[in-house]
Formats: sequence, C-alpha cells, structure tokens
Amino acid sequence: MNSKEALLNRKLIEYEYYKQLLENYQSQLTLMLTIYNEMENTSNCFEELKKLKEENVEMFASIGSGSYILINYKPNTKLLVHIGSKIYVEYTLEEAIDFLNRRKKKVIENIDNLNKIIQELSNIIARVEGEIAKLSEKS
Repeated sequence: MNSKEALLNRKLIEYEYYKQLLENYQSQLTLMLTIYNEMENTSNCFEELKKLKEENVEMFASIGSGSYILINYKPNTKLLVHIGSKIYVEYTLEEAIDFLNRRKKKVIENIDNLNKIIQELSNIIARVEGEIAKLSEKS
C-alpha cells in the first residue's frame, strides 16, 4: 500500500468516526427536543390550572399508559413535580411554574450547544469528504 492509499484509508476512517459522532449528537438533540416539548405541554397545563377560579373542578388526570382518572382539583393544591433521579418535590403551582421555567432555560441552552456541535461536525465532515474526493481523483 502506497502513501496515498494509506492516507485515503485514514481519511475514510476519520470520515466514519465523525459521521458516527454526528449521529450520536443528533440523537441527543432529538431527545432534548422531546424533553423540551414535554416541558412545554406541562407548562401549558400549569398555566391553565392557574386560570381556574372555581373552588372545586372535576378533571381527568393522567395516571400513565394512556389511562386517566377523574379527580377534583382545588386551586392552591400542592403539586408533585419530578426534579430528577426519581425524586419528586411538593410545590405550589407558582413554585412549579418557576421551577419548570428555569429547567426549560437549561434545556434550551443544551439544545443550542448541541446545534453548535452538530454544525461544527457537519463542517468537519464536509472538509473530510472534500479531502477524500481529491485523494480518490489522484488514485
């Protein structure tokens, strides 16, 4: 194997490495977007609960797996909010909204960082593709 073929092989390995890395970051981005959308839905529900003026409101609450239970919600009732690692904290509605807003900001920061990394990796991949094309022409 001559030096050009060896260089081409190294570039092909480099290309595959960066493609795999890009796919991993894109998967992380998809997960972060899913988490953010879920937080947006929760935030919207909290805002709707804030608007309730009646003393006692019947509504359906999710109990998981697409199942719901009829409950009587009373304004100023505390909520259990998942804060991570299977830990739940009892918050007032206002505290829950504040917590969720702070958490959404962090998720947005993560999404922005992932987008930057994905763009950088895309640029590197384009550069390596160009190098591979040049080396292939010469062979």
